[in-house]
Formats: sequence, C-alpha cells, structure tokens
Amino acid sequence: MTLANFLTIRGLTVKKQETIDQLNEKIVEELSEEEVSEEIEEADRYTYDIEMAVTKLSKIIKESEITDKQSSKSLLNPNAHEFINYTNHQESQPQPSFMHANTSASVFSNSSMYHKLPKLNLPTFGGNMLEWQPFWDSFSAAVHDNLSLNDVQKFNYLKSQLFGEATQCIAGLQITNTNYGQALHVLKQRFGQPHKIVQTYMQSLISLPSPTSNITHLKKFYDSMENYIRGLESIGESHESFGSLLVPIILNKLPGNIRENMVRAHGGDHWNLPSLRQAIQHEITIKEAGQSVNGDDIEPNYTPTSAFFTGTNRNYANQKGKRDITKKPCIFCQGVHAPLACKNVMEIEDRKRIVKEKQACFNCLGNHRVADCKSDKTL
Repeated sequence: MTLANFLTIRGLTVKKQETIDQLNEKIVEELSEEEVSEEIEEADRYTYDIEMAVTKLSKIIKESEITDKQSSKSLLNPNAHEFINYTNHQESQPQPSFMHANTSASVFSNSSMYHKLPKLNLPTFGGNMLEWQPFWDSFSAAVHDNLSLNDVQKFNYLKSQLFGEATQCIAGLQITNTNYGQALHVLKQRFGQPHKIVQTYMQSLISLPSPTSNITHLKKFYDSMENYIRGLESIGESHESFGSLLVPIILNKLPGNIRENMVRAHGGDHWNLPSLRQAIQHEITIKEAGQSVNGDDIEPNYTPTSAFFTGTNRNYANQKGKRDITKKPCIFCQGVHAPLACKNVMEIEDRKRIVKEKQACFNCLGNHRVADCKSDKTL
C-alpha cells in the first residue's frame, strides 16, 4: 500500500470522527444530566478507540515517509495490513446508543478521559459576590484550565459546586459544550464584575457595626475590617483610591476612649488608612497586655447601679449578712469581672447605651424593667 493510500484512510477516519462528534452533540442536547453522566464512560471509550486508530495510522505514515527518503524501494509497509485489520474490526463493532459531546483530538489523546469523572475538593459558591473571586480562582486552576477535560465535563463540575442564587441563574442551561461558555458568561456578569465587587466591599465596610471598648468586640471589628480591605486589595484596588473615604467612617465607629488613646499616640497628624489600621492593631495589643496584667478575672464587691460611673468602687466586704455573689459576665463587655471593674467600656454614655440595648434594668442591671425592680439599690 502506498503512502497516498495511508493519507486517504487517515483523512476518511478523521472525517468520520467529526461526523460522529456532530451527531453526539445533537444527542446530548436531548439527554438529561443523569443520562449524560451514565453514558460518558461508554462514549469516551468509543472515541478513544477512534483516536488510537488515527494515532497508529499517523505512525505508519511517518515510518513510510522515512523509508521513502532512505530508499526508492516499495512503500509497502508490513504494518499496513495490521492497521487495516484493526480499522475493519472497529467498524464492525456496534456503536453506543448515546455519544458524548463534541471534544477536540487533544483532549482524547489524554488517557484520563477513559474513566469516570474523579471527585475534586473544590469550594462551593452560592451567590455571595465577595466569594466569587476565590471560588473562580480555585475552579479555574482545577477544572477550567485542565486540558484533560472537555466542556461538558467542566460544566458538570461547575454545576456540582453551585447552590442557591448561583444555581438559579443558570438553571435553564442544559449541559452541552456551547452552554458551558454561556454559563460562565452569565455567572461572571452577575457576580464577577469588578465595579460591583468593589461596591459590595465598600458597603460591607460602611455597614460594619460599631464595636464597644471590649477587647473581643474590638478584635472582631478589626478582623472584619481587615478582611474587607484585603479583599479590595486582592482585586487590584489600592488603598490610595479608597482610603480617604474609609478613614473618617472607621474613626467614627470606634468608641470615644479608643479614639482618644489613638490620637494621643498618633499626634495631630493627618490619618491615612495604613496608619489607622496600625493604630487599631496597636490599641488591641495594649488592651490585651493590660487585661492580663490587671487580672480582670477578680470580681470586686459592688453596688450594681454604681457601675455606670468609673472610680466608684464601694466595698461591702465587711458588711454583716453579706451573701456570696454568683459571678456573671460583665453586662458591658461580657468579660469575667464585675461591671464596676470594667476597664473596656469606660464612658458613662456607652454604658447607658449598652444597658438600653440589652433592655436591662437601670437600677440593678437585671433582666426586667425599672418599674418592676425590687432591689433596694438605686442609681
């Protein structure tokens, strides 16, 4: 058999593969997601066999070209009969009832296509715009940029990682090669537009609840603030572009005594976002150190309503008939100390605000109204 014969056979085989791929795509459009998953292994096996035949034929052609250059002898290749028998055998095999979607030759040359889809440990996404970029970075690295997967397989992976609003926005798209790209476009338009993500980060920062002077509340506020700021930086936003807007907002959220301490340490210079972040972190470090040194776990004896004022530690230790007081968390900061000894919330107005928010008694800090208070201790 001549080199021309080999080239003709390879061309016909490739053309046959293209025809089958077109039929496969039409069939897949009529299948449900479950049916596609059931047929994927059988379809991959058949297409894999075709690809192997084309690869073997290409090898024969290459060997024939080398032989032709080395000598002017006959181009008849002993492997030709082997290939003809192989292709005839493949044509005699029954084709599967359902074919997998259209895929490129480069995909099928990878032997990993011969088995079912492996399970991947990927993050899920439900529609929170602030979680889109981390989700997409992980999905892109593991699935989207994986050359061993075709678009139908990628679409299967994508749908398995979505829930909630993210699932609903692509619910009408069937799993096909073409629809995978369409699904990505819809998701990126809804959740991945940079200006929308920036707006969401900024709104989240503005909506942060104001902390009290309690170390736990202050740390929670700082961690949330840092998380949102780092999120802005991760999408290419520089603190120079949004810092001047955030500085007054963040400062106004801080308790008065915290601001005073920060200004005292910082001086009267103009604040910028990096210096403000550093100052809050420094204040947290100082409060943590002071908390451990002062031994806030020791609860003094006190009159409940005197806790609204600082420096009024009344000692009733020597009073007759004194009963042991059951230790309860401080109403102002939830620390393990008496409200009177609280060093985290020092301002009278802050203390009154907290009692009002918790709907506690202004007379004894109990869980009832002042009108119902039976305590003989008054403010």
